[in-house]
Amino acid sequence: MSELQSQLVALVSSVIPVVLVFTNLDYTQRGSFGKKKAGLKLTYRHKSVKSSLLRNVIKFLP
Repeated sequence: MSELQSQLVALVSSVIPVVLVFTNLDYTQRGSFGKKKAGLKLTYRHKSVKSSLLRNVIKFLP
């Protein structure tokens, strides 16, 4: 495999699923496990899946 292929495999098999899981947690349960444990609350002006997804994409950029 080339370097590009291995990077794509890593992206599809680890990064994208993690982003989707955290997006789901942020949107449906108002934050991840760590935020709940720390007592933090996640608030949005306009709650949407798009804003949760954008927040998590930025958070998990390498």
